[in-house]
Amino acid sequence: MINGIYKIDSYNKLQNCLDIILLSYKKRDEELKLRKDIHRHTYLSFDELKTMYDKGIKMYGYYDNDIQVGFVSFDIRETNIKIKDIVVFPNYQNKGIGKELLNFVKEIAIKEKKTSFRYD
Repeated sequence: MINGIYKIDSYNKLQNCLDIILLSYKKRDEELKLRKDIHRHTYLSFDELKTMYDKGIKMYGYYDNDIQVGFVSFDIRETNIKIKDIVVFPNYQNKGIGKELLNFVKEIAIKEKKTSFRYD
């Protein structure tokens, strides 16, 4: 049984990531009554996510009982880490998963000796 944070290491895992991204932003946009085009990831395509993966953007999934329910992506730069997304499937929000993903990125920043990290 898979539980915890694991690297997204193949194209076939990207569709689950995209589903989580789109559903999470859709829920947020509906709750805040935002226009659909306000955030670029509200309408992110599989090809765009694949391009990010090919460019070396680091991607990790959060798994609960073999089901991917969270996602984080970030770019490791010279002096910092730039977080692209931290999203959690709507039914799993408010359970500390986003915080665990953020702490995971913080630990990588410390290990990589980066002076800061920021959200894109």
